[in-house]
Amino acid sequence: EPFNELLADYTAVFKNEIQTGSDPYLITRGMITALYDHLQGRQQAVFALIASSREPEAEPAVQQAVARLDDMFDMLHQLGIELWQQGVPYQVDRAEMWQRLATGMVVSATVLDSIFMPRGKAAPGRDQVIDIITDLVTTGFLDSSGPSKQ
Repeated sequence: EPFNELLADYTAVFKNEIQTGSDPYLITRGMITALYDHLQGRQQAVFALIASSREPEAEPAVQQAVARLDDMFDMLHQLGIELWQQGVPYQVDRAEMWQRLATGMVVSATVLDSIFMPRGKAAPGRDQVIDIITDLVTTGFLDSSGPSKQ
């Protein structure tokens, strides 16, 4: 149930972000920021889903949570199509995987931060993590001025 509440809250914020914005970078950053902030302090909800995903007696609840997650991604995809129809340069054919992978990066950076994030002086702050994930999602790893792939 906490995971379902997290999805409902996040979906409402992201829907508003898409409907009120037009700059793809800012929309993406807003989505990543909203998810990052929603996951902060709610790591236990995600851990509970992960832990229960291997428990046979929890299968109905896990299936329900995964179905809600799939519904969220479907809704996000529809909103992305609306952006594309408005002329925003949005890659509709790659959108579903983009949304899922971006979500996975944010989950890793927040829920699994003790495993994946540097510690001590090298530990990144919230805005640095959000900026880097946004850059990765919007422009990728490679400099666009470099050689094109052929």
